[in-house]
Amino acid sequence: MLDECHLHKKCGSTIELKRSGFKVFEAPFGDWRLYLNATGYQIGDIGGCVISYEVEVEGTDSREHSSHGNKVRQVFYSRLWSQSGLLSGPKGAMGSRLKEVFVEASQQFLLDIDKKQSGVIKAAIAASETTEGKEFWSSFKLD
Repeated sequence: MLDECHLHKKCGSTIELKRSGFKVFEAPFGDWRLYLNATGYQIGDIGGCVISYEVEVEGTDSREHSSHGNKVRQVFYSRLWSQSGLLSGPKGAMGSRLKEVFVEASQQFLLDIDKKQSGVIKAAIAASETTEGKEFWSSFKLD
């Protein structure tokens, strides 16, 4: 099901991330990973199709383990955000519908990040016990 159109769906999500100031590049390992997954199945001979999709964002995490005085740091990816669902309908319309779903999911992820960042800053302002602390967090900007 994923053919040359897959690149266009990926590009739509990439454009949304770049518009929001995220650095996007192709790399097997990094601080963040965005997965766009879709698996499609044809329904009989009627030209119908059903697609299972998932958009997932992962970030790196690490833990330190020690045994007998030796320390080892384990680095792994943790799921930070995901959205999944099913699409069904005529096979010919699935390419554009899947692109729309991927772009909308990317936009939702960006909105969710913005809401969480605002919530953290508001909580920091509320928890600040000094005027200096409140002023610091009120003017704090995330890059």
